This record gives sequence, C-alpha cells and structure tokens, in this order.
Amino acid sequence: MSPEDVSVDIQGKVDDEKTGKYILTYAADYRGMHAEAQRIVRVVDTVCPEIILAPDTGGTLLPGTPYQEAGYRAIDNYDGDITDRVVRSEEYGKIIYAVTDSSGNPGYAEREVPYYDPIPPEITLEGDADMAITTGTFYQEPGYSALDNVDGDLTQQVQVDGEVDWLTPGTYSVTYTVTDGYKNTTTVTRTVEVQAVPRPEVVWPEGKVIYLTFDDGPSPAWTPRLLEGLSRRGARATFFLVGSQIEGREDLVRRIRQEGHQIGSHSFSHRALTELSTADALADLEKCDRALRQVLGDGSYWLRPPYGFLSDRELCALGTPVICWSVDTEDWKSRDVDSILDIVLRRAGDGDILLLHDCYATSVTAALEIVDRLQPRGVRFVTVEELFAVKGVEPACGTLYHRVREE
Repeated sequence: MSPEDVSVDIQGKVDDEKTGKYILTYAADYRGMHAEAQRIVRVVDTVCPEIILAPDTGGTLLPGTPYQEAGYRAIDNYDGDITDRVVRSEEYGKIIYAVTDSSGNPGYAEREVPYYDPIPPEITLEGDADMAITTGTFYQEPGYSALDNVDGDLTQQVQVDGEVDWLTPGTYSVTYTVTDGYKNTTTVTRTVEVQAVPRPEVVWPEGKVIYLTFDDGPSPAWTPRLLEGLSRRGARATFFLVGSQIEGREDLVRRIRQEGHQIGSHSFSHRALTELSTADALADLEKCDRALRQVLGDGSYWLRPPYGFLSDRELCALGTPVICWSVDTEDWKSRDVDSILDIVLRRAGDGDILLLHDCYATSVTAALEIVDRLQPRGVRFVTVEELFAVKGVEPACGTLYHRVREE
C-alpha cells in the first residue's frame, strides 16, 4: 500500500477571525500502527488601530485660551470601536491622542492647536535710547532685556547689530532685534553720538604749562584707561613707545595719535643705548622709527633714550630732538599714588617735563590725579611740541632737553 492510501484524521480548527492559539491534531492508523502529529497555529492581530480626528471649526485661538475639543474616534480592525480607550494629552500648541488595542498595537494621532499670537515681544533698553559720549570715552553697552507674553524672557535671543567707533566723532546706530515663537519680530534702535572733545587753546599768556610723558607703552591694560581720563579732562601728553611693544597693539597706537597726543620713540629693544656700539644703537632706534612709520606713516618721532642714557656720538648722529625729563616721579620704583603725587606737587613747575609710565595702574591713577590737582591752579597739560611752541623755543635736532623755558 502506498502512503496515499493511509487515511489521516484531522481534529481541531482555526478561527481566523478570532485571535488566539489553535492546535490541530493529525492522526493515522495503518496495519495496527497509530501515528499522531500536532500543528500550533496562532492567529494574531498586527494592525494598529486608527484614530480619526474631527476637523476644527473654531478658527485660531489666542495663547492661553482653552481648546474646545472638536471630537475623535478610535477604530480597530479586530476590537471595533475603542474610542473609550483613547488617552488624550495636551502640550502647548498640540494635542496627542493615543490608544492601544487588545493585541497591544498602538495608535496615535496629533492635532495642531490653531493658536496664534499677534503680540510681538518687547525690548527694553537700559540707559538712554539717545546717548552722547566724547571721543576717547569707551562705549560700554548699557544693557537690554526682551520679554514676550507667551515665550517669556527672550533676552538671550536678542541679536545686536552695529558698532560704535568711540574714537571717531559721528552718529552711530545700534539695533536690537528679537523674534518670538510665532515669528513676531521687534527691532529697537539706540543712537550714540560720539562728540569731538573741545580742545583748549594752546597759548595761555599768564598760565603755566607742564608736560606729561609716559614711557614703556603702549599697555593694553592701562593705556586705554589713561587715554579716556585725559580725554575727559582736555589734557594732552606725549607717549614714548617701545618698538617691540607695537605689534598686535596697532589700534591702540593709532588711538593715541587720534586723540591729539604726541608719539615718540623709546627705542625698539629698551636696552641702554650706551651699552651698544654706535652702529647698533642707531640701528635699534631706526627699527623703532620704522615700526612707528608702518602704523602712523612718515613723520618725525622725537626720542627719549631708555634710562636717559645716550652718548655724545649717538646724540650728534640723531635727526630729532631728544627729550629727557626734569621731574622723575619714581613711579616705576614706588608704585604708590601718594608718593608720586608728593614728588610732583613739591617739585614740578612751569615748563617741567614729568616722567611717568603707562604700564602701571598706580601711575595712570596718579597722572589723572595730577591733572585734577593742578588744572584748577591754571596749569595746562600739552604735548612736547606744543610746549616748545608755547614757550617760543625752536626745537633743535641732536639736542638734549630736560625742561623747556622761554627764550
């Protein structure tokens, strides 16, 4: 007998419309022998339920207005209507609907709530919207804040555009712009007028004139503070710069010139020139002049030799006047404001040249205090070139000057 002649009895059935586990048993008998086998069939539902949202009909809503639900249904291919199983959660700007059928299949839907905020954020400027500063007075942003009725504090999102060149007279605009989550944009403007500092007349027939000089700069830490203070007081000075200090500080060097001060040479290396050969000393001075010309252009940059040391041979070879000092404030040694003031107030007189250094905070503070103390006494502070003009002295190249008196 062939296998086809064996009769197989199948017990059990599968309901493909109902999920579950079904067992089918297969039995056969042949010549007194009995055999059975089983098949397990699982009917599963893998179709996710569908959530159907009714359309909105209420138009847009202002933020904070409760949303009136338009309606929804949840239909599953196996469980049927499962609307009552829907879990509804609300986040700002949208509503999330979630449901799970009896087989664990999830269904989701999301509704964008039609909120609309027509109110732009507000930017508040600290300080005046229209400001005026004088040249040389560093422009410090006074501050601002931004607040939105929906998004709250937007200060960190404010974009600030525009620069104020506080060294150049003119009118400058600084704009502040911020956009909220609903694309409402606000822009406000601050106007800053940089006004030229009125310069006093150079000639004062009955006044006294003192010459402030500063060596070893420029100092990025303290020279700007000194310039700002001198500008506010209408005082001018002369800065003898070290050539090796110029690179990377070119803008500061230009600022010194732009604010009406005189710039001179203090050598390139700040080595005592008497310790060098005449050729090396002159080469060092020429290197400093070259560094100054690259930043400021051609000109005559009067010399102050480091430590005041200069040989007669070097002096004769120079093509500029040499400016030393008549009052050493010893600021480099004391680093004390009161000590500096005491020396100046006791020793300084008409036509004196004061030696200070703009690389020390105490020297800068003392210099401004000197101006505050002596200006009410009729003393004026001018550059060395102006001092020669006021005293009627014609500066001579290769000549060493410690003070300037009338001829």
